[in-house]
Amino acid sequence: MKFGAFTIDGPKRNNQDRYLEPVESTDGWVAAIADGVGGKPGGAVAAAEAIAAVRDSAKSSAWDGAKIFAEACRRIREAGKREDISQMATTMSMVRLSNDSAYVAHVGDARIYHVRGSGIMTRTEDQTEVATLLRDGVLSKSQAKTYPRRNVITSYLSANEKFNLFQNYFSVQLDDYIILITDGAYDIIKKAYVIQDLENSSSLEEALESFKQRLLASGVRDDSTILLIKIE
Repeated sequence: MKFGAFTIDGPKRNNQDRYLEPVESTDGWVAAIADGVGGKPGGAVAAAEAIAAVRDSAKSSAWDGAKIFAEACRRIREAGKREDISQMATTMSMVRLSNDSAYVAHVGDARIYHVRGSGIMTRTEDQTEVATLLRDGVLSKSQAKTYPRRNVITSYLSANEKFNLFQNYFSVQLDDYIILITDGAYDIIKKAYVIQDLENSSSLEEALESFKQRLLASGVRDDSTILLIKIE
């Protein structure tokens, strides 16, 4: 396995994205990405606590995605008391790789992409108001682009422990890529660009640099984070 990551501050210079590069779990590897909600200082704390919950769970013999996300909420609640910050929240998307299988657990609007050759698939489901309206056929794709509440998240991790956990399983093979990416990055780097940069790069590091330059050239509008994993 090879991996690398970067994060770029948005205009507010208060980066609330956090990520966990792959760490060994009981029978594989686990990685995660989180994006603090709301643009307040508490978002960064919440994201950090959620990532810590994943990291600390890696060696558990009773590894369970739902329990990890519940533990993240518990840590967010305790951090809120400790830091005297109320209503902090975060998204989180996590992947566990074991042999030729991948398990995804996800809350919010970060994404996990799965790339094989020139094909790319989103292995998460955006938990946003606009995504729900799209899935229900209320909005068309063109209408969704200008929908005024497109950034409203419908599920997130917070002290109240109420969240809608999305889970997914899929197979992986050698030379596949797994990409964990926050909305600030995927709003600019569309799927076609992901494939183009991967195909035109001679290494994982070169691909990451291409992603970064695309973001910088387009004008970063939000905290933007990408964690790129190659199965080897």
